[in-house]
Amino acid sequence: MLSAVPLGSAKQITDALAPFNIAPDGDPLTIGILFGPGLTIQLPMTGDNQPVQQVMAMLDEEDIAWPVIIRLCRRLNWKLMDPASGRIFGVG
Repeated sequence: MLSAVPLGSAKQITDALAPFNIAPDGDPLTIGILFGPGLTIQLPMTGDNQPVQQVMAMLDEEDIAWPVIIRLCRRLNWKLMDPASGRIFGVG
C-alpha cells in the first residue's frame, strides 16, 4: 500500500502544472478542473490552502497526453496509478 504525501494546495498544484500547459479555462462552472494537451485534471473540492492528496487525470487523447504526464511525473516527483489495473507509473 502506498503512503500518500500531499501534492500541495490546489493553488500550488495549479502553479506547478502551468509550465506543462495545464491550466483552468477561466469558466466559473469548471472550477477545480484543469485542461491540458490531451487531458483533463480534476482537483478535489477543498479550500485553496487545504492539502491535496490526489487528483484525477482523464486522458482524452492518449498519444498527446502520455508524453506530458510522463514529463510532469518526473519533474514533480509524482506517481500516477491506473485505478482499473493498479499499475503505477512515475517516480517518487
